[in-house]
Amino acid sequence: MHWKHDVARAGTIVMPNCEQMLQRQKVLADFGEFALESQDLDAILTEACRLVADVLGTGRAKILEIQHDGTVFLVRAGVGWAADVVGHVRLPVSEHSLESYSIAIGRPVVTQDIRAETRFTGSAFMRAAGVIALANAPIFLPGRKAYGLLQVDATEPRDFTPEDTEFLRTYTIILGPLIDRLHKLHALDASEVRQAFLLRLSDELQPLAEPRAIMEIAVGALAGQLDVSQVGYASVQPDGRTIRAQVRYADRESPQPRSRDMELLGSELLARQRAGHTIALADVGHLAAANPELWQTLDARAFVSVPLVRGGRLVTVLYAAHRVPRTWTPDEISLIEQVAARTWDAVERAEAERALRASEERFRSLAEQAEAGIVLVDADDRVTFANDRYCEILGRARTELVGRSMRELTHPEDWPANARLLRRTLAEGIPFTIEKRYLRPDATPVWVRNAVSALREAGGQIVGGCIIAIDITERREAEERLGASEARLRLALDASRLGVWSFEVESDRFVFDARTAEISGLAPVGQLDANTIWAAVHPEDRALLQARLAEVLDPGGSGWSQAEGRFIHPDGAVRWIQARAQIVHADGQRQPGARVLGTLLDISEQRAAELALRASKARLRTLVEGVPHLVWRATAWGDRTWSSPQWCAYTGLSELASRGLGWLEAVHPQDRGGVMAAWRATEQLEALMVEHRLHDVQAACYRWFSTRAVPVRDVISGEITEWFGTSTDIDALRQLQERQSVMVAELQHRTRNLIGVVRSVAQQTLKNARSLDVFRVQFNDRLSALSRVQSLLSRSEQAPITLRTLIQSELDALGAAAMQDRINLVGPTVALRKATVQTFALALHELATNARKYGALTNERGRLEITWCTYQDEQGGSRLLLEWFEAGIVRLSESREPVRRGYGRELIEKALPYALKARTCYALNESELRCSIDIPLTDGLFMKN
Repeated sequence: MHWKHDVARAGTIVMPNCEQMLQRQKVLADFGEFALESQDLDAILTEACRLVADVLGTGRAKILEIQHDGTVFLVRAGVGWAADVVGHVRLPVSEHSLESYSIAIGRPVVTQDIRAETRFTGSAFMRAAGVIALANAPIFLPGRKAYGLLQVDATEPRDFTPEDTEFLRTYTIILGPLIDRLHKLHALDASEVRQAFLLRLSDELQPLAEPRAIMEIAVGALAGQLDVSQVGYASVQPDGRTIRAQVRYADRESPQPRSRDMELLGSELLARQRAGHTIALADVGHLAAANPELWQTLDARAFVSVPLVRGGRLVTVLYAAHRVPRTWTPDEISLIEQVAARTWDAVERAEAERALRASEERFRSLAEQAEAGIVLVDADDRVTFANDRYCEILGRARTELVGRSMRELTHPEDWPANARLLRRTLAEGIPFTIEKRYLRPDATPVWVRNAVSALREAGGQIVGGCIIAIDITERREAEERLGASEARLRLALDASRLGVWSFEVESDRFVFDARTAEISGLAPVGQLDANTIWAAVHPEDRALLQARLAEVLDPGGSGWSQAEGRFIHPDGAVRWIQARAQIVHADGQRQPGARVLGTLLDISEQRAAELALRASKARLRTLVEGVPHLVWRATAWGDRTWSSPQWCAYTGLSELASRGLGWLEAVHPQDRGGVMAAWRATEQLEALMVEHRLHDVQAACYRWFSTRAVPVRDVISGEITEWFGTSTDIDALRQLQERQSVMVAELQHRTRNLIGVVRSVAQQTLKNARSLDVFRVQFNDRLSALSRVQSLLSRSEQAPITLRTLIQSELDALGAAAMQDRINLVGPTVALRKATVQTFALALHELATNARKYGALTNERGRLEITWCTYQDEQGGSRLLLEWFEAGIVRLSESREPVRRGYGRELIEKALPYALKARTCYALNESELRCSIDIPLTDGLFMKN
């Protein structure tokens, strides 16, 4: 379809053709509908060029796209051009080019004849195509970002009207958002495709352990994804200039050198690579002329290279090349970069893992050969590796250890301190050393010295810990034994109050501890020269101690000695010491440089105690020899070991003859069995108490002795070591005890008799009493008489009871002391037997009481005469005759009544004959009383004239 154009002449305004405007609007509408239905950017751009060329009648149109960060214009689409132009021609952005000028001013540009143009220069390929006139408009994406140019070209001079340029501008306004939308759609699609590709690639690379296999998979996959002729992976050699191919993919075989000089790339591109920047070349034609060796051997016209820089140094490159020129899209470049990154990560991972495996293998080899236990733990302190030695230390198999925590293996008492340090190491990386105990399966503790450090990843992150364990059980046990030994030694030294010193032979100095300084009175400086030490020794003992030290140092001697001496303290106090010394050699051989080790013991108290003991023994010997007891010592079963001089003097047995059981010779034969039985009983009683008779050699008789002994025990064991005993003369005591027994028996007999007498007196008194008042008076009087008799009896041991004393006591009790002129007592001294006194006294009491109340002693004219005498009867027996005569009795008329037989008369006439075998006579008349009592003097009656 051809359009007619109205050319606007200079200075003439031409009205627009309505039909033309409608046609152009229809073209724009058709294009918009086509663009909405198509997602192919190249098809849309080509259709745009065709419609514009048809509407404007030029036959030619093209779209120039800005590429490579604004450095190149690519003929992206067009109509009316040769096949080698569209998609191939690239125009560098230059300051005076038509394209740069159009983008710079940002509005349509029209020229009637490019040959006369002074604002810019045309491209060589346009001149070659015969282009003379042109009109263009810039294409802007949203945001006024320049995308390129839409341009129509004519091969003859032509004036493009404002309507033409406005049509172009309208077209570009439609194209900008459309291109942007398609870019985004393509980018999204490409991103999804790229991500899917990258995920597949990562999955394929993940299980690979060999770097070369990783690179081969990566370059093959990338070549297939980009559809390029070759992809390669090359590493930079240590010289920094040579690059060596490692893996290469190519769609056809072509000879390639293994190594190339990197300088062939050119200084500018090489600098960009070393700086870590990707280079993308759509056409290396302009570079191939300068460096044909590189690009011809590469068989490439398009080239992309992604560098890897580590530590400021270019290490590796991943490159893609195509044998024909090719515009590398940003997505393709990004894909190559991502593949490079993933490949490098996978290769580095594989190399690190290979290095790690090699390192682990070396570590395991070293660990298994190590004498120390080696264990690795993770961040949770659980075992991940343990060598054989560690398993041996803990007594566990490796399978038992892996997965266990240190807490499970460590002694509970040691875990808190260990846990605190281990947590710090795993958190902060601070190493530590600790001595602790592990527990074996049988709960046996094993001491170890652990050196613990952190394990880090390549990035420095702490991932666990390494523990080097050395079994120190034997050392700890030795230390414990040594510590216990030293503690026992210190306790022994403290308990014994020993000081420790040494003498250095070469330096002639003494080294001593604080206790030695305290004992000797030396300054507590730790060491002094020998002259200072000797100056502190008592002058009388100095030569002795020096001689003993010389004996120790004598090569021919025993190397040991001891001595006692005195030190003089600065305050003048003198302390006795006992010094012991032993020579010590480093290698057990006597040689110069030996030293003497010694101890110093303060024996001042011991010496004082010995002196006191000797004095005490002397005093004890004096005391033992001076006491009246027989003292002796014996072992079990009475074996004598010593007898005092008193024993020997009394028994006549020598001290030697008394030893063993020889002392039994002095014991009465009848008592020996009892004495030995008492000794046998000491096994249970632990005391000896026995009475027996001993022979008195001087009196030639046996006397009673009390023998007592107590055991003497060992102060430590408590065992009885000997018996210490005495034998005390108790013969007089035995006689007194016998007499006392007789007296007690007599007292008991007398008491029984007295009770009987009292009972009889009470009964008789009660029978004869007219009333209770009379009974009370009479009974009390008679009890008083009995009391007086008992008083006489109690003194009978000191003075015998005489008849006169008995009569006088009764008369005195009745107040007869004032009537002595009317009382006459005549008779010899006659001692009465105790058994007869009580009854006889009651009879005398009754006679005296009647005389005082009713008889001769009631008036002034009455007289009492008591006479007694002793005589021999017809059988030759001695008798006592007592006559009681009262004269001058006055009986009152009111009392004259028949005389009754009272208690006193019955006592005389009945009791005396019965109890004393007496003959009695009792005669009473109006003025006189005569009573006679005739008693035999046999059976204990004692008579003394």
